[in-house]
Amino acid sequence: MVSKSELSNSGCRDAILPGHTGLLVPVRDSVALAEAIQTLIEQPDLRNAMGRNGRQLAEERFRIEAVIDQHLAAYAELASAMQE
Repeated sequence: MVSKSELSNSGCRDAILPGHTGLLVPVRDSVALAEAIQTLIEQPDLRNAMGRNGRQLAEERFRIEAVIDQHLAAYAELASAMQE
């Protein structure tokens, strides 16, 4: 696994919790990508668990109500900062 500092782009960071909802590999590292894919092929229980966890995360974090709440909070913060 890699730390956020090792990644050079944002990709799907909001949707991946390393080892829980997916596997992260360094950008442009085809060997690490192949190893991650092989891990998921060889470990169907891990693959299925990550799939379930990913769906749960998506349903919680990216449902329309949550996205609206996040946007409204950001707008309120910006409006407050502009008034200072």
